Amino acid sequence: MELFWIISGLTVLGILGFELQILAVRSSVRSKAQPASEQDFGTFCPPISILKPLSGLDDGLFDNLMSFCQQEYPKFEILLSLPNSNDPAYRVAQKIKDKFPDREISLIVEEGNEGWNPKANNLLPAFRKARYPYLLISDRNVRVEKDYLGKTVQPMRDLEIGLVTNLIRGIGGRTMGSLFENLHLNSFVIGNVCLLQRYLNISCVIGKSMLMRKEDLEAIGGSRQSKMFWQRTTSLAKKSRNEGRESLFPVI
Repeated sequence: MELFWIISGLTVLGILGFELQILAVRSSVRSKAQPASEQDFGTFCPPISILKPLSGLDDGLFDNLMSFCQQEYPKFEILLSLPNSNDPAYRVAQKIKDKFPDREISLIVEEGNEGWNPKANNLLPAFRKARYPYLLISDRNVRVEKDYLGKTVQPMRDLEIGLVTNLIRGIGGRTMGSLFENLHLNSFVIGNVCLLQRYLNISCVIGKSMLMRKEDLEAIGGSRQSKMFWQRTTSLAKKSRNEGRESLFPVI
């Protein structure tokens, strides 16, 4: 009988937690909705460097990268970084560069060895070669709408905002691995991120999409703290708060 009540209690807690997650997601999405008249990006469009670490082939990699090249934004560069030219993603990156000759696209092939995290090693060469004052770090399996840059950068008007991240949803998986990743993103990740942000005011940085000022990154350590900084993306929000700044979810 005691075991029954324990299991029943845990079940009720699980259901309540699930309901709170649903409410948090709905509330977060609705609160960020803007009328079209407020989505004018013409007055604040600073140049942005997009850092894309590539390694291996993902479902729809070409289309993912193409979505960034098709951004309706005045000035940005895309830095595609790879550990070596034998990586299967290199061919895809080269095709993207050839397809969009008018875009500022750089292929950076450099095998970093500054830490144990492959993503950190892959990002650092791109970070060092970024030319613009705003940095956007985005994973290779992210696909965005054409107004993604324009929407994401708008909160940076406020100097108290030190970092902007986005909620990510998983769609279009074909392999077993990608299907499980989509399930994880659309349930555990998005639910708990919204729950913590909405009810506990705890910011969770999603490493798949992060925008920050380059000068802020340098001020809190930059590449000098690469081993810690890039390996744990949640430290970005903590360090931003220590500098008196906030992290924020933009319109999605």
